[in-house]
Amino acid sequence: MISRRAILRGAMGGSIVGLGLPLLEQMLNSHGSALAAGSALPKRYGLFFWGEGLPPNYRHNATTASEASQNLEYKSDQQDFWTPTTTGKDWQTTELLTPLAKHKANINVVTGLEVKTEIPSDPPLQNDGHHRGCIVALTADRPRSKGYDNASHVSAVQRPTLDQFIAKHPQFYTDGAPSFRSLELGMGEAFLAPFGTWIAISHSGPDLLNKPIRDPKQLYDFVFAVPPDTGEVGRRVSVLDAVAEDTKRLMSKLGTRDRSRIDEHLTHVNAIEQRLRKGQGGCTVPPAPAPFPARPFGVDTGGADYKGEVYNMDKLDTMTDVLVAALRCDLTRVFTIMFTPPGSLITMNAAGEVNGPGSVQTHSAAHLNDHNVLMALTRYHISAFAKVLDKLAAETDVTGQTLLDSSCIFGTSEFGEGFHHGTLEMPVVIAGKAGGALDTGSHIRDPKSNFCRVHYTILKAMGIDVPSYGFSGAETSEALPFLKG
Repeated sequence: MISRRAILRGAMGGSIVGLGLPLLEQMLNSHGSALAAGSALPKRYGLFFWGEGLPPNYRHNATTASEASQNLEYKSDQQDFWTPTTTGKDWQTTELLTPLAKHKANINVVTGLEVKTEIPSDPPLQNDGHHRGCIVALTADRPRSKGYDNASHVSAVQRPTLDQFIAKHPQFYTDGAPSFRSLELGMGEAFLAPFGTWIAISHSGPDLLNKPIRDPKQLYDFVFAVPPDTGEVGRRVSVLDAVAEDTKRLMSKLGTRDRSRIDEHLTHVNAIEQRLRKGQGGCTVPPAPAPFPARPFGVDTGGADYKGEVYNMDKLDTMTDVLVAALRCDLTRVFTIMFTPPGSLITMNAAGEVNGPGSVQTHSAAHLNDHNVLMALTRYHISAFAKVLDKLAAETDVTGQTLLDSSCIFGTSEFGEGFHHGTLEMPVVIAGKAGGALDTGSHIRDPKSNFCRVHYTILKAMGIDVPSYGFSGAETSEALPFLKG
């Protein structure tokens, strides 16, 4: 029997490095239904987050007094390009959901959900979706009133975000904590403000940000414990070379299938190393970023300060490869990806090109209801989400299930739409079967239902027994219908 926490060790740059192992037959019980020590097979939770919600449509019209107070006004003929026209398993992908078509059998799309948390009157404007919608999406609670200031974009969470609640819950890592309880990934720095939920979507609690790693090389070095002071010569030493002796000893103890799994795993790690060395996919180590540009909060700079941002699929591709390696090695089972931040200031044109000809700042495009740019932006976000799912679906472990099968990946944004920061019709895609806890392949439409049902469903799927979830008027113990059992 080999422990699920076993790693290959070696020396690199005078420091010890470790390389995790994929799930092997010798780590399972005789039926392959659990780990040898009796713990359940691993489940994974991930959050894929994008900024600026969806293009506004007629479904975002105000229908209650509190919503009407937000002064929401839309043309009644604005078409909804997100919501499927049918429910159940016979739904068809819409224009904006088309990038996820290949994963239709492994996702659930939920529409109609809205934010239900109370809105304190003091300080004012706590109904702003940039704050309320974002923080409810992340924590199932409203923003913290203490210190809230809408004009200067100051808001904070009241409690840990869902990823941290899961990562630190005793019912999740029942076979012992891994090297990283969670990993936080990001893409660029097109932030509306340089603090709070604008720069991080993972929080351990109030004012306790888990800032995302935004460089593929830094992520690789962090995950595989490459010493930061080895210098360029030391960096050319492969992690695989460093653990070669330990690998040889382990291989002598394994059966044919497990040796094959190790070979596949090492080949994958080697491919990542080669890409990073060649600087492919935007993976060269960049110079230190310039300080955040000084400017009054809320002033539209037209994206001029962010023209150099790297929000491209090649970079995401490489970062996801490192993430998949970490999940395969069981170095973590929880991750967040902030593909674009809340209030994203990246610039894009109607063709979906970041910083391309005729680009406009996407935050401004949302306020101006620039339909063509918002459609392109959403397609770009969902295409990136699909790329992450591609990688997870392509990785099969020794039990025959894919990483996507064993995962629950929550895809969402900070509000329903950015025209007026509305929190109706919050976008929700839940991908993966959570190790069999979720039935997949359906569109569920439940207009005006509590958004926090998503959080409750995810927790139950992860094996965390909570009587209810949601706070400040959004409490619920009603799971979404695709939760089994």
